Amino acid sequence: MFLAWVVGEILAFAAVVHAFGLGGTIMLALVTSVVGASMLRRLGTGAARNLGRAVAGGEAPGGALLDGMLNALGAVLLIVPGFLTSLIGCVLASPSAREWAIRRLDGRPDPAMPRPSRRANDVIDLSPDDWRPVNPH
Repeated sequence: MFLAWVVGEILAFAAVVHAFGLGGTIMLALVTSVVGASMLRRLGTGAARNLGRAVAGGEAPGGALLDGMLNALGAVLLIVPGFLTSLIGCVLASPSAREWAIRRLDGRPDPAMPRPSRRANDVIDLSPDDWRPVNPH
């Protein structure tokens, strides 16, 4: 896995050099690191504020805590040199991507996916004498 990541980073670096030149690539790498550092600095107070709001609102702090951790991970990945890690960091900086990840990690259903309706009157309870297998021929 580590070797695949290193090879991917080298290929991504080569593609960015091809597109922007060596100077542009170095500047882009520096900019992503500076953006990540400023994000990380801002996150300290923002994450604590969101956690406080969640607790004050009667919510379990798990979602707010996980959101802050994913946001901080995104900032750290922006600081780490490499364009693949920066891409993942940019994705984690997006609130909608973090919300999706939190739903997946918490096991909550995706609200965009339709859920089958399940009402009490949808269930028909049959005794063994009330049904029979049907021949598929």
